[in-house]
Amino acid sequence: MPNSVKYSKRKAIVDHRRQELVRLSGSRCQECHRSYESVCYDFHHITPTNKLFNLSGSNLVRSWSSIINELDKCIMLCSNCHRVIHELLKVKAANNSITLRGL
Repeated sequence: MPNSVKYSKRKAIVDHRRQELVRLSGSRCQECHRSYESVCYDFHHITPTNKLFNLSGSNLVRSWSSIINELDKCIMLCSNCHRVIHELLKVKAANNSITLRGL
């Protein structure tokens, strides 16, 4: 099988699974509560030390049960909220003064 065919099949699986993860997570950002296309979401691990893998790209071809187990450790955020939260977490780590909803 040519690499382009393998890539196309793999990409279709990843896209379908990503859409399913977005659906299972409520189809909206858990911080700002807005809805976006599935490509606009990130899965943020609430406790980074429990993270086994990122819920993105090639990791979405793992077993569905392992993906769901990892999803249970995450909140779904739009990419903007995800970046803001990581920036605030850096500031919080530096001065221990900022709190975030749910973190």
